[in-house]
Amino acid sequence: MAFSALTGATALVAQVESPQTPIFKDISLEVGLEAKSIFRGIKRSNEAFSSGVRAELSKLNLYGGAYTVQPFNSSDNSEVDVYLGTRDRLNKYFSYDAGVTGYIYPGKLGGSIRNTIEPYVGLIGQIPKLSGLSASAYVYYDIEREGLTTELAVSYRITLWDQIEVNLSAFGGYVDADNLTPLSPGPDVNESYFYHGVSVEFPFTVNEHIVITVGLNYSNTFNLNPGIDGGDQLWGVGRITYTF
Repeated sequence: MAFSALTGATALVAQVESPQTPIFKDISLEVGLEAKSIFRGIKRSNEAFSSGVRAELSKLNLYGGAYTVQPFNSSDNSEVDVYLGTRDRLNKYFSYDAGVTGYIYPGKLGGSIRNTIEPYVGLIGQIPKLSGLSASAYVYYDIEREGLTTELAVSYRITLWDQIEVNLSAFGGYVDADNLTPLSPGPDVNESYFYHGVSVEFPFTVNEHIVITVGLNYSNTFNLNPGIDGGDQLWGVGRITYTF
């Protein structure tokens, strides 16, 4: 799960809109490949195809979209996400972000998990004199897994040349779930664990519509049940984004 607002902590800040701003600020389509599908430090699958669509309604400060991950080696691990949120400035330093994501698992992750809904709320901070630097704090609550997640992140965007940037980010989070795998037989799987990671991405702007991005991600977990695939994870990603 990696499409814009779905990457855990999002460092996108809404802009103040003029009365002439069109209803749809941006509509984006994305397709990509990732060596692993990782969600909050837990590996869902190896090589996977991903795609998504996202739209922003400028005058209403709303955004929404859908995203899917389709692993090459197991349809049990396929995932479809839909989301709707609102984001706007609080002042020149901070913005809020709040919404809800619906997670759909056609193969139930091998029979271990139900579809679920997850509300979230976040606070995003930027320092005007340090362009490209932002930090965020988010809280998520997974209704089906009875899981509360808090995540902090910081990111820094550097322009290397006119068409090439580098995006550096680091994140850390804590998950406290009363029933991490609600469809698994036996007693509820209560898990409380920490995860953290870093990423580096290189977006290349082909033209005003197309951006090609390649990157490398790393994550690790602490206090996670040994039967769950966490620990050290290193994987590459690549995607093409088209914005109308």
